[in-house]
Amino acid sequence: MSPHRNRPGRAPLRLALITAAALGAGSFASPAFAQVPTPEEVRFEDGSPVTADGGPALFTAEVVFGEDLPAGHTVAMTVLFDLPAGAFAIEDDDGDGDCTTDGPYDAVCSLEATGDRVVFDFRYTVTAEAAPGFAYFADITVDGATVDRTEGAIEVLPAEEGPGEAWPYLHGDAVFTGVEPGAAVGVRPEFRQEHALPEDAAAVVVTFSEPEHPFDEGRGADAAAGYDNCVDRYWDHPGVTCVVTDFADAPGAVFTPTVPVDYVVSEAAPGPVDVCVCYYSAYIVDADLLEERFGDVDWDPGSGNLFGLRTVAEPESEFADSTVGEIVIETTDHPWDLTAADVAVKGGEGDRVRVAGAIANEGPASAYAFFDGPGSYAVVGAMPEGAELRALPEDAGGLFCLDREDWPHHLPEDVDTGGLDFACFFQELAAGESFAFAFTVEVTDPDAAGAGWMEVLALDDDGYPGVLDADLGNNTAAITLDGAGSGRLPSTGSSLTLALGVAAAALAAGVLLFVLGRRRRPGGE
Repeated sequence: MSPHRNRPGRAPLRLALITAAALGAGSFASPAFAQVPTPEEVRFEDGSPVTADGGPALFTAEVVFGEDLPAGHTVAMTVLFDLPAGAFAIEDDDGDGDCTTDGPYDAVCSLEATGDRVVFDFRYTVTAEAAPGFAYFADITVDGATVDRTEGAIEVLPAEEGPGEAWPYLHGDAVFTGVEPGAAVGVRPEFRQEHALPEDAAAVVVTFSEPEHPFDEGRGADAAAGYDNCVDRYWDHPGVTCVVTDFADAPGAVFTPTVPVDYVVSEAAPGPVDVCVCYYSAYIVDADLLEERFGDVDWDPGSGNLFGLRTVAEPESEFADSTVGEIVIETTDHPWDLTAADVAVKGGEGDRVRVAGAIANEGPASAYAFFDGPGSYAVVGAMPEGAELRALPEDAGGLFCLDREDWPHHLPEDVDTGGLDFACFFQELAAGESFAFAFTVEVTDPDAAGAGWMEVLALDDDGYPGVLDADLGNNTAAITLDGAGSGRLPSTGSSLTLALGVAAAALAAGVLLFVLGRRRRPGGE
């Protein structure tokens, strides 16, 4: 079991379920506004990876406050699991009564605080319907006010000894760093045979997955293997699967492919960032399963274009997992460059003027959609003296402008939302592309000289994926009245962090706080 790492991705969320749960758990209150104790740290151990139809796994959450809490505070946790009904079951660990369930998708935990921390735990099992994995969203509350939201994912591995198959290998990881966008990485992982092969072994199947959102569909690293005994699929997803019928049975030996599977990195991929956290698996099938799964794969055993296996005399990997190994590809420095263009408001007193600034990405990398919503990037700003904002861009072309009352749900506590006139969000912007940020202002004093400002920024760039903008100095532009006024542009402080997690209460404008899914994906065919 390894500690959970917050790495955003994409998972199909059941919004109706999430919204209902959020309404029952209480609205989000950022620590700046909530008169409740707030934790210094929340640690999760989610039990991932788990085996389908296997024994129960342990899920724990430790809420650390740093000092003893006064009596009378209730700490609660709601965990929502994004998976089919019936694919998941929980049981209270040790019978201590801290966790129960209200339905097929959730765990609800509650304890009176004593001391400086609270620990919730429960055990859970999953069926094969949960494969290859599922997202979860955890909401921590104190006295009904939400103080922490965490998203994560649990990897579901196939049963180690399913009918007609066996998993006799321990897998090592293959890690590549400093990879140039546009380059091809030849992947030949190492795996060690731990057990003798079954007598009915007919083939060794080796599978390679491709990355998930936002690095899917050619934006990260696509796998390719043009060998006669390989096909372009990974279970029902993009990837590569190779079938080897000429294999050795050698317990203790370490094997690696005779030829590489190439992962081609997108030329537009930003960096440094993991554009591929992918998985490979090596397992055994018998003749019946070989025909059932790979009867459509036909090759000449004498061909010189085959994917095979050979032994490794001096292995370099550490071997741990019997079902999957990781393939990690991290790009070298390859930033994007978001820019904002100055805007001049021209007009007489009482005039309503439609003006537009330009938001652009000068490249060389594309700014990817790292989060599901309402955006991965924001345009925020304030009007100059002598002008009042009357209309923002309509929600079109992926740009979403939220009402003022929604901002505390999306902006961190160190952002002075009282100093903003607008906050709009967008998901991505390819290298070399731009869009007009058009808005309507009313001129109230054409002689005023103070400048307004507009800034484009990446959300959560102090966490994941990190600061990938080449020049933060050109992210802020002036909004001036009739070209007048210069002065020093105000700062919004640290980069905005989008509050992501379990769910949000239905906001007055009907805007939901979107949540996002998982980073990991299990290995498979």
